[in-house]
Amino acid sequence: MVSVYDVVAIGEQVVVVMELVEGITLGAWACAAPRSWRAIVGLYVQAGRGLIAAHDLGIVHRDFKPANAIVGKDGRVRVLDFGWRASVRPSSRRRRPAHRHPRRR
Repeated sequence: MVSVYDVVAIGEQVVVVMELVEGITLGAWACAAPRSWRAIVGLYVQAGRGLIAAHDLGIVHRDFKPANAIVGKDGRVRVLDFGWRASVRPSSRRRRPAHRHPRRR
């Protein structure tokens, strides 16, 4: 996930101050050059770990696709664009989603 530094309410609007990540989308990275299956799987695993971290906080992406992840110049993948689809459930932050893989519970 992209780091969030601050959330500010300005009137009726909410502004989220986030990390600036320079890079290309996961989809563009996959098409930019021939890639080994290990390299591709490795970056999708990173994206999956970002989604797990979000789920642990009660945030569900609901629209994950290669265009919603960016490969930074440092080679790390960040999940982006949670948008209005994200649902935050503060009361469930300590619980894990029921759909989570049994080995990860």
